[in-house]
Amino acid sequence: MREERLIQKVKWLVENYSFNQPFSIYLREHYRKHPEMGARDRRETRGWSFNLFRIGPNLIDLSFEKRLSIACFLCSNTIYPSLSYLLKTYSEFSETDLIKPLEQKIQIVQEKFPSFKTDTIFQMADFLSPQIESKELFLSFLHKPKVWIRIRKKYREDILKELKEKNISYSSDDDPLIFSFPADVSLEKTDAYQKGFFEIQDKFSQLTKQFFQPKPNEYWWDACAGAGGKSLLLIEEASDLKIFATDIRENILNNYKERLRKSGFKFSEAEVLDISMPLMNLSDKKFDGIITDVPCSGSGTWSRSPEWLQNDIDKRLTEHFIPLQRKIVTNVLPYLKEGFPLIFITCSVFKKENEENIEFFIKNLPLKLEKSAYLEGYKSGGDTLFVARLSKI
Repeated sequence: MREERLIQKVKWLVENYSFNQPFSIYLREHYRKHPEMGARDRRETRGWSFNLFRIGPNLIDLSFEKRLSIACFLCSNTIYPSLSYLLKTYSEFSETDLIKPLEQKIQIVQEKFPSFKTDTIFQMADFLSPQIESKELFLSFLHKPKVWIRIRKKYREDILKELKEKNISYSSDDDPLIFSFPADVSLEKTDAYQKGFFEIQDKFSQLTKQFFQPKPNEYWWDACAGAGGKSLLLIEEASDLKIFATDIRENILNNYKERLRKSGFKFSEAEVLDISMPLMNLSDKKFDGIITDVPCSGSGTWSRSPEWLQNDIDKRLTEHFIPLQRKIVTNVLPYLKEGFPLIFITCSVFKKENEENIEFFIKNLPLKLEKSAYLEGYKSGGDTLFVARLSKI
């Protein structure tokens, strides 16, 4: 029967996943090789797999089917036929309990399975910054995060009109240019998105712009530019900027160029560059600001990629990310004017990648800290980032 085939497909996918790429990419490649899978099967295998990852290493002594049923009970709040089958066949929970608040559902699970603990969802709690409220963080992994957009001000009414016409529900924010949507919404095919009227960007990534403070006619370096989210925020703060963007990945920079083209911004340069290596060909450049949104563990975004909750990255964290982050800041700093800002950003909740890096920079480089903060997306359905504004002395 279909439901049993679905369960066995999820089991196969999870047990054959090797953590050498994001699970979403692994799934996409699997679906490409198996075009016979229908849209509903794809949607449900994806959702159930992620639900299983969300509970971390909890209850590994149980059968796969029972563990999957518990994970889907905790992480779902609407019933549908295959989920009804899963719960009735492999769990001891009623469908009516499914719609209860998460805290009550956790209690229900713990009454039957006392070994289930929310504080074991996240295996690397010892690495957490003391500024992170651990209990709230752990609970956040049991929810799908929201989809957030940043609106270009002059198109707000056009966007609202299309959302209403297409019956797409949304929530407004304190900032009238930020909207949020349910986790599974698809916005890429809307006319407004195709025309560049808004960007899909997590709210707390958007809030990093509070640390930039660019001035008219300045020249900024977006040193780990990715697809251009931070550059677009810079442009909003001072549209007459000139931006130099670099990334090690040419395909990502192509996306960067397209996003800035859609925004109408023309004063940017983009170059493929490995800034983890000593830089030899930038001697003629001096910048009024540098943004280093550095590669990191991504632990502040694991509610979007919960597979990492079941993979211990301790060794990678200490042997790869931290030295890389320090090399990047050290290598770009000579090209920053004295008295001007270097913005250090991670999407990590780990002290080693954040506070301890700042301590290292202040001790070993001509930098002083102006301000730093965690942008706590885990409290409201978003990503969590660390941002520090330092100035060159």
